[in-house]
Amino acid sequence: MIRISPLLLLLGCVPFALPSTACQGQSALAPSIALEPCRPEGFAEEVRCGVLERPEDPARPDGRRVALQIVVLPARASHPKPDPLYAIAGGPGQSARKMGPMLGGLFSQIRKRRDVVLVDQRGTGGSNPLACEAVGEHLPIAARLLEAEKEAKQGEAREVEKCLQSLQDKADLRFYGTTQAIDDLDAVRAALGHEAINLWGISYGTRVALAYLRRYEPRVRSVTLDAVVPPDVILPLAMASGAERALQMTFADCASDPDCGAAFPELGTRFDALVERLKRSPLVTTAPDPLTGELVPAQISADALTSIVRNLLYDPDITSLLPLTLAQLGQGDPRGFLAQANALTGAAGVSEGMHLSVFCDEDFARFERLSNDEEKGAAERDLFGRQVIESYAKSCAVWPRAADVPAALFEPLVSNVPVLILSGALDPVTPPAFGERVKQTLSNARHAVAPGAAHGLTPRGCTAKVIARFVERPEPAKLDVACIEAMRRRPFFLTFAGPKP
Repeated sequence: MIRISPLLLLLGCVPFALPSTACQGQSALAPSIALEPCRPEGFAEEVRCGVLERPEDPARPDGRRVALQIVVLPARASHPKPDPLYAIAGGPGQSARKMGPMLGGLFSQIRKRRDVVLVDQRGTGGSNPLACEAVGEHLPIAARLLEAEKEAKQGEAREVEKCLQSLQDKADLRFYGTTQAIDDLDAVRAALGHEAINLWGISYGTRVALAYLRRYEPRVRSVTLDAVVPPDVILPLAMASGAERALQMTFADCASDPDCGAAFPELGTRFDALVERLKRSPLVTTAPDPLTGELVPAQISADALTSIVRNLLYDPDITSLLPLTLAQLGQGDPRGFLAQANALTGAAGVSEGMHLSVFCDEDFARFERLSNDEEKGAAERDLFGRQVIESYAKSCAVWPRAADVPAALFEPLVSNVPVLILSGALDPVTPPAFGERVKQTLSNARHAVAPGAAHGLTPRGCTAKVIARFVERPEPAKLDVACIEAMRRRPFFLTFAGPKP
């Protein structure tokens, strides 16, 4: 859920539960949202849509209101189960509704018996989106990098100030965090008449799911956490060490493969040398526009290189090209590397304003208060960490801050609700260690790790079927996750024709 942006170098991307049979035979709450048949953009089928208005500032119920956009993917059964699955998007800043066409297919097994509910979190999608136009947003990557270099010289804070100015009349940015999101989600649950629900969250959505579980545990039947963000983790630290870890794993995996190791020897050493060379003198060249084929100017600095690499590490399929494209880039040919970057940029659809409202209050504020100078200093010196920290420091310096973010939001969560935790061994931001960290205080949890996957397991292989079995019968200890644990990294490309046959 991360993309390259001059606003955010990061963007590329928290009582006891009812038992699994508790809602059987219970009467549902009376729904108070009128759902109408609809077909939102991108949906191939008719679904149901509704709106729930919520006060922007909880302390001012008569003030400005946020119209939460809701989409329900209906169950196929004539008499669905009363406990639907609520899907929570990542980012922070992604739209759950825009994920609907993909999730409708991935959760087809769940939809045989249960509805799937999508709520655009306030500040995203259609729920008073706090979106800002990123510089060069619709340009190919080569042109976008040139625009980003120009903006960097003018100062990143200036670009954030433009974003802030464009939003000041439509939102009070202090009320678009995780705490408001979970209260909104529970208001939707009550308005739809659901006594108990199942939660699925991905990336930042896992923080929302955990926060909801903490506050509204009696309403939660099961939780699936894909690429989990532990409540007590300070993300700038994790993003620094995580990207470096994933990159070194890629280099090590190439070295241990006879064909890749022979074709691209000493990848780590050569990458470090390339970074130092680009620090001294950015690569100025031309590259073909991916749509027209026309040669356009291209400039790759050390910061651009590391930012793109961090984004590429989120997708292990695209990462299988990385040894090849880095080797070509080291020889002065950026075409393959820029083509990789162009495949990812803009795909996340992140609402930048909402992202900053969450990140500045909930993560960067804790980084600023961090008392461990050694840990903080190590992150600031890290190849990837310095870039992330400097970007957020400039952005958060001008962004409005919430007066009070509850400290409990960041405490480890103790619960016996059934929880399935999913991690990719190659994840550059939420590694398997995070899954184990969360699992320590969850007495009824199962952690499945895919050796060949990175950030986000749900779309990969058998994972969606495993989630469906878990939602149908939330008994983590009995769940068969062998097919997830058998996932392997795709072979590395030796040429653009593909891996060795």
